[in-house]
Amino acid sequence: MLKTERHALQTIGVLVKNQELAHRCRVLANGLKLMGVLGIAPTRKVIDGDRFGRHDAADRLMVAAAKLAVDLTMPTESLGSHKMVLPDREGYWVRRLVEKAVGGFHKVVLPSEWRVKPGRKLSWQVEDPSPGILNVLPNMVTDIVLDHSPSGQRLVIDTKFNDIFTKGRYGNT
Repeated sequence: MLKTERHALQTIGVLVKNQELAHRCRVLANGLKLMGVLGIAPTRKVIDGDRFGRHDAADRLMVAAAKLAVDLTMPTESLGSHKMVLPDREGYWVRRLVEKAVGGFHKVVLPSEWRVKPGRKLSWQVEDPSPGILNVLPNMVTDIVLDHSPSGQRLVIDTKFNDIFTKGRYGNT
């Protein structure tokens, strides 16, 4: 299985424009080679023939990502020749997928002085609160936070990914 990952890292290392990311891919690919992952790139038939036992089932996502990188394809819901087990596509799963995609995009395209952090809870900054006020004040769970240390800038990204038919706060859609 690791031949697929090594080949994917080599492929991406040549194609991406971000030099830091390209270098990381090449270093990882060479690291796999030094650990004994040798040979030519596996054929599509070999890649599709990979089987997962219960001890390596956690590698399924990594192998699927490597296949996408090697094929230069994107996952869609359109009918195609490769099928994947569909996870629960309720709002939570889809929101998390979109958040991870947006966060990953920013990690790749922003300069290294930016820090990309996954969502966390933000609360009001309250000094000397009156009894019960903390139970009334709202809080916010961010999707993605971008921090720029040199300038002290912070950007909070809310992906606003929701079902278009979900009722809003005031009953509208």
